Amino acid sequence: TFVLKTIKRFDEKNGVNQALLPEFKDDEDQEFARRLFRRTILNCDYYRHLISENTRNWDLDRVAFMDVIIMQCALAEILSFPNIPVSVSLNEYVDIAKIYSTAKSGSFVNGTLDGIVNQLKKEGKLTKN
Repeated sequence: TFVLKTIKRFDEKNGVNQALLPEFKDDEDQEFARRLFRRTILNCDYYRHLISENTRNWDLDRVAFMDVIIMQCALAEILSFPNIPVSVSLNEYVDIAKIYSTAKSGSFVNGTLDGIVNQLKKEGKLTKN
């Protein structure tokens, strides 16, 4: 989003000296992004396993790559940030899928993540609401 906003603000007369928007709004935002990225990467195999289990009619290789990445980030947030309600995370990542992936990604990501969340709650691996 920041990249798109920056590009829209480009002024031809500034040439290579374009003002760039900051990557993060503040230090807290930057720390959140770093922590989310680390958790997503470190637990990639586990998250892919959960996604694969909940897309039984789909081979994971057939799922849009962007959808897999979005769901991995969502799972990292859901499982690693106890102060963020599950519903907030789900809504956020479904919206991201609608914007940055395919036309059907929003409902696909929603259904898959909902199944994973229910599975994790039944197994006692997720206790927050």
